[in-house]
Parts: sequence; C-alpha cells; structure tokens
Amino acid sequence: MVPRLVVTQDNEFFFAAAREGRLAIQRCVDCHALRHPPGPCCPDCRSFNWDTVSASGRCTLHSYTVIHHPQDDGFDYPLIVGLVDLEEGTRLVADIAGIERDELEIGMVLEVGFAEHPHGEVLPQLRRPGGRTHDRPIRRWHPVAHSRPAAGPDDDRGGRHRLTGLRGRPS
Repeated sequence: MVPRLVVTQDNEFFFAAAREGRLAIQRCVDCHALRHPPGPCCPDCRSFNWDTVSASGRCTLHSYTVIHHPQDDGFDYPLIVGLVDLEEGTRLVADIAGIERDELEIGMVLEVGFAEHPHGEVLPQLRRPGGRTHDRPIRRWHPVAHSRPAAGPDDDRGGRHRLTGLRGRPS
C-alpha cells in the first residue's frame, strides 16, 4: 500500500507550495546552500537557520528507474521514477508522466508539474516542457480506498528511525 506522507515542521512548506503549484526548495540562510529533501539542519555548515526559494521547475534527467513490483492499486505500472538536476542546482526525485520509457534519455530537458497523490496531497511530477505528452494522457495516480495501518510499537517507521533514516531496532 502507498504510505502516507510524513509532514513535519521542516517539510510542510514543500507540500503547501506544491498545493499552490509551486516548487519550493529549502535554503540555508547562513551559507545559502540549497537542499532537498528538506531537513532541520544544513548538511554543509550545520546551521539551523533556513528559508525557501521558488524553483523554476526546469530540470534535466540525471537518472531514472522503471518500477514493476511490488504493485499498489494507487498507481499505473510500470511506474517510471526520475532523478533530475534542477536548474537551481539541487536534485529532485519524482514520477515521470506522459513519457514512455523508450523515449527517455539521460540529459533530456524536463519540467516539474504537479499531480494529486493517492492520499490527497499534491506532489511534483516530471514531464516534457510545456506539458507536451505526444497526445497521450498524462499518467495519473488513482484514488486509493484503503489506508496504511498505524505504526505499532515494533514498527521501525516511528521515532528516531524516521528522522535519521536508520533501519532496525534501537540499541
């Protein structure tokens, strides 16, 4: 099942901007480094002072993968997910819409659009500049009638593991 998005005080700005059709990137106030995904602290200078900048959405394809399994009813498969270099100098991961796998080329110019996630949030989606899809419909996420069960005490999705990205049990 598609996991629910984890919205925190460090990334809420990103989801709020996406709902408005804008791509907002976190920036360190002290050293001006851009970072994505958002976090509480600058990885370059360790400052906790940050603001945001609006990105143009122009980008180039750095890499991509085609996902066949495991499948979730909320998505069309195969699902193509791309890693792009944003014009502003940071990277973003998002699904690719309206472009077939055999049409993708590393270095091709793309742009960021937005689409609704199965749980109702709006997220970035990569597409051709101008939204051109060669008369094919843009792949959309489908509404999902189920939800992920809440994390239990033995679930490694909670607590410090979510913040650090570590897996396994605390020591």
